[in-house]
Amino acid sequence: MITRITKFQINPELHNQFGEFMNQFKDELNSVEGCKHFDVLQDKESEHNMFMFMIWEDDEFLEQFRKSELNKILKNKIESVSKEEPVSWTVETVFDPEEMKQQKSLFD
Repeated sequence: MITRITKFQINPELHNQFGEFMNQFKDELNSVEGCKHFDVLQDKESEHNMFMFMIWEDDEFLEQFRKSELNKILKNKIESVSKEEPVSWTVETVFDPEEMKQQKSLFD
């Protein structure tokens, strides 16, 4: 699985506008083929620091999404409400979650 994390800082005066936008698109984003999970997280220390968190089946689905019209709309919106350039990371799952469930704890 592939996880895409994007960090951005919203201009305070545009915070509500961004929330309304995400409420309109969250279901559509969650239903994109190959997307296992989509969420927007808010920093507990600063409500204007946001993280977009997406889990993809594999690189191919992420790449399809990157080329999609929906991604262009999302990217433009994030850039329009951000105080500075968003930063993104693409990371890969190292441990199989099912294997982890089967492992015995070191503390048992």
